[in-house]
Amino acid sequence: MPSAPWSAFLRPFRPALSLAAIALVVAVLARGQAVLVPLAAAAMLSFVLTPPVAVLERWGVPRFASVLVVVSLVIGLVIGFGVVLTRQFSDLATNMPSYSSSLRAKLATLRATEKSPLTDVQASIDRLSHELDAQERKASDAPTVAVKGQATPVTVVPSEPTDVERMRGIVEPVIEPLTYVGIVLILVLFMLMDREGLRDRVIRLTGTDNLTLTTRAMDEAGMRIGRFLFTQSVINVGFGTIIAVGLLVIGIPYAILWGVTAAFLRFIPYLGSAIAMAIPVALALLQSRGWGPTVETLALFVGLDLVTANVVEPLVIGSHTGVSSLALLVSALFWTWLWGPIGLLLATPLTVCVAVIGKHVPGLEVLAVILGDEPPLAPSVSFYQRLLAGDEDEAEEIVAAGLAAGERIDVFDTVVVPTIVTASRDRLREEISESEYQDVLATTAAIVGHRVAAGAETTAAEGTSDPARRMLAVPARGAADEIVLEMLQQVVSAAGKWTVERLTASALASEVVEAVERETPDVIAIVSTPPGGSAHARYLAKRIRQRFPDARISIFRAGAQVASPAQKPPVESVARVTTRFAAFCSDLPHLLVAPTGAEPGVPPALPSAAAS
Repeated sequence: MPSAPWSAFLRPFRPALSLAAIALVVAVLARGQAVLVPLAAAAMLSFVLTPPVAVLERWGVPRFASVLVVVSLVIGLVIGFGVVLTRQFSDLATNMPSYSSSLRAKLATLRATEKSPLTDVQASIDRLSHELDAQERKASDAPTVAVKGQATPVTVVPSEPTDVERMRGIVEPVIEPLTYVGIVLILVLFMLMDREGLRDRVIRLTGTDNLTLTTRAMDEAGMRIGRFLFTQSVINVGFGTIIAVGLLVIGIPYAILWGVTAAFLRFIPYLGSAIAMAIPVALALLQSRGWGPTVETLALFVGLDLVTANVVEPLVIGSHTGVSSLALLVSALFWTWLWGPIGLLLATPLTVCVAVIGKHVPGLEVLAVILGDEPPLAPSVSFYQRLLAGDEDEAEEIVAAGLAAGERIDVFDTVVVPTIVTASRDRLREEISESEYQDVLATTAAIVGHRVAAGAETTAAEGTSDPARRMLAVPARGAADEIVLEMLQQVVSAAGKWTVERLTASALASEVVEAVERETPDVIAIVSTPPGGSAHARYLAKRIRQRFPDARISIFRAGAQVASPAQKPPVESVARVTTRFAAFCSDLPHLLVAPTGAEPGVPPALPSAAAS
C-alpha cells in the first residue's frame, strides 16, 4: 500500500506528534539519569584526556601505559588539590576565634543610628515578634481541661538510633559519590583504551550507508568540543592568574590557592565564579580590620567575571562551539533542571553534540537553527524582509554590513539582486500587492543610489579623467531592470576608463537602434531580470544585430538560473549572456577583442546605419 494516504492523514497531527516525541525524550533523559549521567561525564573526560594519551602513544608508549599514566596523573592532581583545600578549610576553622574581634568591629559599623529608617523597621519587627511570643506563651500556659469522650493527645518520642544506623548515616553520604566517581573512571578507562572500537560501533549502529554523514558528525562534534575545552581552559587559566595576582596585592592569605580554585570552578557555567568568590571574600571580611580589602576582593571577582562572561566568552567560546550564547544559557537551565549540578557542568558539551546532530541529520534541522550561532536568515532574505516591513534603516544597515565585509559587486550579486528577483516573483504570484512591490523597488533604488553610489563615485574619480570606452545600457522592461542598470553602471564606472550612457525602460526598439547609431558605443548592455523579460531582451538584441552586424552586445540576466544547454534560448547567436556582475565584468575584455587586422587595444567603431 502506498504511504501517501497515511502521510496525508498524519499531517494535521504532526505538531502534536513532535511535542509527544520531545516529551518522551525528556522523560527518558530524566528517568535514565543513573545510567546516562555517568556515560556523559565519562565521554566528556575522554574528550579531554584523548590528546595527552595520543601524544604519549606517538612517543612510543603503549596505549595501556599511556592511559594509566594520564588517568593516574589526573587523579593525583584532584586528590592533591582536595587535600590542600581541606587543610586550608581546617586552618580557617582553627583561626576563626582570632577573627571574632574584627567581625564584631564590622558589625558595629553596620548598626544604624537610633533615628534611621532601618532602626524603626527593626524595632517594629521586634515588637511584633515579642507580642506573638507572648500570645503563644499564654496559650501554652492555659490549663488543659479534659472533656469526656475526647481523646488525650499523645506525644511520640522517637527512639535513639542504633550504632548500625549511625554508621550507615555516616558511610552512605561518602560511599555514594565514591561509587559514582569509580563508575566514571572505569568508563573513561574503557573509552580511552578502545576509542577506535567505539567509533566503529557507532558507525555500525547508524549503518554503513550513512558512513559519510556519521563521520562528518563525529569529527565536527569532537572538533567543537575539543576547541571549547581548550579555549575554556585558556580563559580559566587567565581568570585564575588574575585572581591570584589581585588577591596577593590585596593581601588575602592563600592567594595562589584561591586563584587555582577559581580557575577550576569556572568550568561550572554561571555559578563557578560565585562559588570561588565566597571563601576569599569571607577571609577578607574576617581578617581585615576595615572594609577596604573586602570591597576590593568583591570588586575583583565581580568585575573580572563580568568582563569574562560578557565580552571574552561570547566572542571566543560562542564562535568555537558553533552554539549561540543564548542557546548556551537556555541549555544550562535545561540540563540543570534535568540532571542537577552535573547537568550544569555537562551543559555545553551536550548542547554542542545536539547542535551537530541537528546540522547533519535530516529532519532535525530545527535543532541546528535554534542552537546554532549561524545567522538564521541569509542577508538577501533579511534585506527583503526588512523592506517588506518598511524598515529602511535596518535594510540599509544590512547593505552597509555587506559593503564593510566584502566588495560592492558581491553585495549586488548576493543581496540586492536576489531581493529584486524575489519581489518580482512574489508580485507575479500576487503574494504582495502592487504598492508593496513599488515600495520595495523604490527603497532599494534609494539605498543603491545613495548609500552604495558614494563608493562608486569615489572609485571612479581615482581613474583616468578621459575614459576610452563607451557603453550603452538599455533596461529591457521596467523599474526592476532600471535598478539593476544603476548597479551595473556603478560597477563598470568603478573599473575606470568607462563611461555609461543609459536609456529608460520606456524607450522603444527603434529609439534604442537610433541611440546605438548616435552614440557608437563599444559595448551595448541589455539588462533584464527574471521572471520573464528574456524574450524582449532577445528582441532588442536581434534588432540591434540586424542594423549593426558587428555590434558587441551583452545581455545581463541578473539573478537568472543557469540553464542547461538544451534549455538555453537561442540568444548566443546575437549576444553574449551573463547572470552575475562578476561574470559580466570578466566578459568585457572578450567583447573588446579587436578583429584580425585592427590596431591592438583599439576596438573598431560600429558601422553606421548607411554602411549596414
